[in-house]
Amino acid sequence: MVEKMPTVSVIIPTYNRAHLVGRAIRSVLNQTFQDFEIIVVDDGSTDNTEEIVKSFNDPRIRYIRHEQNRGGSAARNTGYWIRVSGYNLLGLKKCQRLFVLIEASDRLRGGVLWKE
Repeated sequence: MVEKMPTVSVIIPTYNRAHLVGRAIRSVLNQTFQDFEIIVVDDGSTDNTEEIVKSFNDPRIRYIRHEQNRGGSAARNTGYWIRVSGYNLLGLKKCQRLFVLIEASDRLRGGVLWKE
């Protein structure tokens, strides 16, 4: 049986933000829409980010760690490729179109995605 992929993937790139990452995860978990996964990409943190993320006992949370800091763009890209790696070519193209659409039409203000 093929596992159904969630409708939405929330990618949380982080670097030495143990004091904030739990709040970000709780914010996603508290949404009314529940068909999602959370992909936390730790970009080589030296604090207790991993401990905080793993303290959430929710199978929708995936934790990926870069062994060394590569920068925010690399962490976001890792999360994106983790998400699309389960897609076949057709699914990948659909996901890429959706990603481009979101990037082109929405704005991030104060940590909230606003529809323009």
